[in-house]
Amino acid sequence: MALNYKAEKILLNVLEIFGPSILECLWTSFGSGISRLRSKKVIERQEEIQDVQCDLKAYDDVWSFVEQSLTLSSTQDMAVIKCHHRIVNVLTSIVEKDISLRKNCPKKLKYCIFLSNMDKNYLGVVQKFNRYLKSILSVFEEEKSKANALLYTEAVGLSGRLLNILINLSYHDHLVDHDALLQQLLQYTNHLPADAMAFVLESIKCPAFIYELLFQKNTKKI
Repeated sequence: MALNYKAEKILLNVLEIFGPSILECLWTSFGSGISRLRSKKVIERQEEIQDVQCDLKAYDDVWSFVEQSLTLSSTQDMAVIKCHHRIVNVLTSIVEKDISLRKNCPKKLKYCIFLSNMDKNYLGVVQKFNRYLKSILSVFEEEKSKANALLYTEAVGLSGRLLNILINLSYHDHLVDHDALLQQLLQYTNHLPADAMAFVLESIKCPAFIYELLFQKNTKKI
């Protein structure tokens, strides 16, 4: 098993046993030089092992890393992107676990790891989403036909999980502005091709939000 998959498995086991707080540092290690993750890939044709490094300090913040990881093109190194996907999976699993432990206590939910990494207005509410939507939905900026099918499927799955975290939090108006998210997501997806928009809708797990989004979209046309 490649080292990046082993590292992922270890981190997910740590998350399950000790909880998300012990791994919160991964969300704040970008740009700080705290963490450097290494993995190895096997080049089948050359039958040799090469190092694949992911230096988190090279990214301004977690959202820069997510955007880079989910943006696919035919010229990218598959091993590097696979490594990035493993890290994004761990990061997403951390915030999913963190929110699940806080969801029954609004006061605690306010301080969840996910929201701690987002800008807020003077009332402490997240109101501007363009930066985050650009990162989370970056996979849909590239034509599916030009990307590796396996990596594209992985990226869409990770994108969907992050988007659903944001949507679920938007039903707590004191934390995330629901209407603002709806409007900004609609604006962002308006320029996407029909197949990409279909993938976005398929990724959303909240039927009520899908209804609101489509209603707003159809209203705009009228």
